[in-house]
Amino acid sequence: MSDRIRRAVFALLATTSPCLLAEDHTAEALKHAAEAASATDSKSVGLHAEQALQHIDAAKAASGAQVDPHVKQGEADLNTAVQHSNWHNTDRAAQEAADGKAHLEQAGGK
Repeated sequence: MSDRIRRAVFALLATTSPCLLAEDHTAEALKHAAEAASATDSKSVGLHAEQALQHIDAAKAASGAQVDPHVKQGEADLNTAVQHSNWHNTDRAAQEAADGKAHLEQAGGK
């Protein structure tokens, strides 16, 4: 690959990858939120909610200052889900995870 093409590819990746990374992490967060919402025990709800939160953190870092309000609300719901899972309140934890999932869907997590 010539130097000119290599620089063009690098420039393209450097300008588009943060958006793609944010979308990818939001989609992964949505998958884990869905798993948390459908889990039948508090430990699984908490585990998947925590994994979703890790992806939300990565999405927020990739998107910089422009964080979708639905991502923020989804994050709050998933934090509450983790809290309730620690209290072994499976039903409430799963409901909070479902609420977080709905917000991530609205954020475009696909």
